[in-house]
Amino acid sequence: MTAPRASLLTAALAILLAGVAAQEPAAAAQPAHFGRRPPAPRASCSCADPAPLPLANGSATVSAAASGTTPASWGRHRTPRACRAPRTAGAREFCGADIAVCADSLCCSQAGVCSADPDSCDGTCQCAWSGVGSACKGSYPFAKPRRLPTAPPGGVCGDYVAVCPDGQCCRHNWLITRRALAPDGFTRPVTVVNGAPFVTLAANVGDRIIITVLNGLTEPREALTIHWHGMLQLDTNIMDGVSTGTQRPVQPGETFTYNFIAYTAGTFWWHSHYSTQYVDGLWGALVILDPTRPQFEVDAVVTMNDWYHEPAAELTRYYLSPASGGNEPTPYTALLNGVGQGACEAGGATGCGYSYTRAIASSCASPKTRLRLVNAGSFAVFNVSIDAHRMLVIAEDGVEVDPVEVGSLQINNGQRYDVLPCQSAGAPLSMEPVWIRAVMLDRDFQSDSAWNQSLGVLYFTDTPPTTLPTTNATYLPPKLTPSAPPGPGVINPYSLRPLGNPTPPDATRRLEQVIDFYNEPRNATNATQYAHFNQIALSLKPEVPSLLERYSNNPLGIGPPSNPAVPPGGLGFHTVPVKRGEVIDIYIVNRDTGEHPLHLHGHWFTVMSFGAPDAGEAPSDIKLVPGIVRDTVTVARKSFIVLRYIANNPGMQIFHCHIDWHLAAGLGLIFEEGFPEETI
Repeated sequence: MTAPRASLLTAALAILLAGVAAQEPAAAAQPAHFGRRPPAPRASCSCADPAPLPLANGSATVSAAASGTTPASWGRHRTPRACRAPRTAGAREFCGADIAVCADSLCCSQAGVCSADPDSCDGTCQCAWSGVGSACKGSYPFAKPRRLPTAPPGGVCGDYVAVCPDGQCCRHNWLITRRALAPDGFTRPVTVVNGAPFVTLAANVGDRIIITVLNGLTEPREALTIHWHGMLQLDTNIMDGVSTGTQRPVQPGETFTYNFIAYTAGTFWWHSHYSTQYVDGLWGALVILDPTRPQFEVDAVVTMNDWYHEPAAELTRYYLSPASGGNEPTPYTALLNGVGQGACEAGGATGCGYSYTRAIASSCASPKTRLRLVNAGSFAVFNVSIDAHRMLVIAEDGVEVDPVEVGSLQINNGQRYDVLPCQSAGAPLSMEPVWIRAVMLDRDFQSDSAWNQSLGVLYFTDTPPTTLPTTNATYLPPKLTPSAPPGPGVINPYSLRPLGNPTPPDATRRLEQVIDFYNEPRNATNATQYAHFNQIALSLKPEVPSLLERYSNNPLGIGPPSNPAVPPGGLGFHTVPVKRGEVIDIYIVNRDTGEHPLHLHGHWFTVMSFGAPDAGEAPSDIKLVPGIVRDTVTVARKSFIVLRYIANNPGMQIFHCHIDWHLAAGLGLIFEEGFPEETI
């Protein structure tokens, strides 16, 4: 008799739970990409498991100096484990560390895929590429990004130069389940990783990240995928984690292994990309460190997110019904580093706490602390400030910028800023703890949230203080905000400049996309309001093979979809074919009365022009000037923005609004990059 499905799932969960408890990695294969020709199969050793990042009072810390511990993922060394002979992989199959060696006449590319093209595995170029600049003469960093090559025998290796033969892997086993938690004083189911919410990952640039995910989401059953926001996934589009776009959703009881290389250092994050699932807590920071660069004495993560008391699936059903009138769910409160005070302040609950983040007291002339700010929310824009402190902005979305001093900054969904908190130069340094304030801006809320902020403690002693700060909010000018034109006391984030101020190549193609919201069927009453790019609301059905499977030369042998797009005025696939190497200007007109944070997968883009709120469409004589480079940008209400990107990363690259409710309503499209002439 066939075992009941519930029993099979219970057994699978028990097996992974045992593996998580043991934390014993599987034996690994010798990476096949050490040279242009694959070596013969041989016994080799696995990558070491990184030590877990310390979590203290909800504050995720990535600094050895701050925590007193050194996660194993920071070094370039690993402890040998038991060895085994690797299997042999064929063309387009995964290879490399812990996977397999390639068959004769094939080589393992830096993306970890067996290839017949020796150039994709070339180990002779010793160019450095960090995603910000390249040492290769005549190259533009976003036009021809250099994969980290494997050092040839006797060659130079190291971060930004080449992958060393003993390059490390960051291996994790994740069991995704739900757990009753009360991060703001109200108990509700939260989606967690190995029992913990909002897990922070850290690795070194050039490391291979291998994460095996087991879906334990039952009662109710729910599929999942994981997206690594800001990771370019060069030639590993299948690891991008877009439900139905790049992979089939992982069903309850199933596993999927994500395997990719962290090519660029910076502040990123990971989150579910299945429906609105990450609203329930399936997300965390992703920090890629560069050990060759000077480090700050303290390097810490500060996440913020809007928080709901109802499950995301329930909120989504309501939002996508005529009853909502197209009004997005209003969050109940906010969390800072996974901790909030909303239910205590507004609902009479007890037991609320605060997150604690350690810093070094320093002046703006010599800052010593780096804070990595991440807005992991689904709807709210946050205004962030630190009492009695200024912040030097040094990076956004993983791109280093010319430093700018601000008193507060606004950060939209999906965006990240690296800042250095500091006290005014010339004044005596204070060692008293201060409040970090993350305040939700309600300009797009239909109704007021119950408690619109979360507070965290920034302290300057070796141990957390026993008393709370007594400081008051001090919103020192200037403020960094896209919601107002530049002027006295206001800095627009589009005015930030990447280090070196690189100039993108001239555009070879112009695309125009119009954002609009209306009912489907159009003009119907008592109907659901959908979000559209050029009158098409993106609708990806999870039960069909992914678009990447349909186009790629894969073992499933599935051909191209019969109708990859629908005519304007409907729901369905919305795909835009793009040739590899095209330089594309995307002219976006926002006809909506709200702003939209727009995110492009697999790329950074350059902001070439933008309009202030209510500016209308782009003028006919618009002047395009290269500005900030990032992966998530805000288009203002009733306004426009022009983005330039280079199609150099073949795959299904989704472009969408990062307000999760809007993506669920269809505000996205997929660039078919390099298809059908090229496949990956």
